[in-house]
Amino acid sequence: MLKYTILLINSISILLFNLFFSDDVSITPKFPSTAKPGSEFMAEVVIKKGGTAGFAKLQIDLPPGFTAKEVDSKGGNFTFSNGAVKYIWTALPSDPEFTVKFMVVTDASATGAKPILGKFSYIVSNAKQQAEFGPIEVIMEDGGAAVTTNTVVPTTTTTPTVATTNTQTPESFNPPKDPNAAVSSTRTISALNEREFEVEVLIKKENIKGFAKYTDKIPAGFIATSVKTNGASFTFSDQNAKFVWVSLPATEELRISYKLEMQTKPSSKPMLTGEFSYLENDQTQKIKASDEEIVLAPEDNSNPVTTNTVTETPVTTNTVAETPVTNTVTTEPVKTIETPTVATTQTVVETPVTTNTVTSDPVITNTPPPVTNTTAKTNGSVTFNVQIGAFKSSISASALASAYNINDNIRTDMHEGFTKFLIGDFNEYKAARDKRESVKNKGVSGAFVTAYSSGKRITVQEALMIANQKWLR
Repeated sequence: MLKYTILLINSISILLFNLFFSDDVSITPKFPSTAKPGSEFMAEVVIKKGGTAGFAKLQIDLPPGFTAKEVDSKGGNFTFSNGAVKYIWTALPSDPEFTVKFMVVTDASATGAKPILGKFSYIVSNAKQQAEFGPIEVIMEDGGAAVTTNTVVPTTTTTPTVATTNTQTPESFNPPKDPNAAVSSTRTISALNEREFEVEVLIKKENIKGFAKYTDKIPAGFIATSVKTNGASFTFSDQNAKFVWVSLPATEELRISYKLEMQTKPSSKPMLTGEFSYLENDQTQKIKASDEEIVLAPEDNSNPVTTNTVTETPVTTNTVAETPVTNTVTTEPVKTIETPTVATTQTVVETPVTTNTVTSDPVITNTPPPVTNTTAKTNGSVTFNVQIGAFKSSISASALASAYNINDNIRTDMHEGFTKFLIGDFNEYKAARDKRESVKNKGVSGAFVTAYSSGKRITVQEALMIANQKWLR
């Protein structure tokens, strides 16, 4: 009698659901109403998704004594753990309706009514949506005939009510994370030549498992191709470079990279914006990556060395070194004045003493310095530092020094709402890189190199271009 009462309630619920919610996303489970202990039966879930696409997850919670085996996952990733059947799709099937199947194995000692629940989660307009069913019951009958895997008859199949689609408040971005936080992403842009750049992303994920995605919005005029995926699938479409993991690697850090190629020069500063998203307790968590500019070379930068030389050694003062009489400026060979910007190395050959004008004393006319010295110290006030932490909470420099056994002077800088802790003050990027590796060995795994120009924080890529230095890993 109880069994038939359950079937009647379920049938009425389905009717009401079809009347009011037939156009919405829904899931309809098909389980037998009874089963025999120690037997197997086929379970099905019909998913009506309409035009919904992209990421989705189906979870069915089975009672103790039930286990599951994969049969048909429709392109999803099937797992069974801790009593939960899970399907995860990075992209849902194109069909508006499809059915997944799995085999349920019952324990020989199972008795009584066994409740089963399920929920289908998906994303619409950046908001998490959810459809649910249950609980439904499968009654274990010791003397009854078990419903076999191929005999799920509609008249005896329990088809429970399916809850309406629940719209939740769109999830907003978490605030930018500290570089030393449990989950964070750090992006580095390196110029390969005037039109190509390599973008490397370091993701600290700690113990996160399962599905995750990293996305960078690529500015117009650029295309992206993958270099290192670290187990992810890479796609580039609609100016989005995406790395998708169905199941994250076990390592605590991920390194991914891609190459950018500039096809047309942008009219404004090209910027990269991105985010790292993952699932935690069935909720989507998002970590926003910092916005970074792709620094382009100047249009006339055909020879960076000679350009810097012209800037630092004005040709109009070349004749002062040869004769201190200012009137002789008009009597010097005209050709060295007519072509000051063509090639300064040719001017040095014709009048070797002209390179002496780099110094502030025009009287020095002997032993001219080598031509390569004319580009020395082009970095001006650019300095490289190593950032060992950034916090919104009140943390003292002495606490960090004590925690990581750091003997260097620790400075602080307020930037983007964080108090950032810095050590070192280097003119060369390589020296800062070496210091970074040194503090990493002390346990500061999130340490990285930063750059400043005239007291203002700039990207390391900008600093390298200003200082005419190369990036090193």
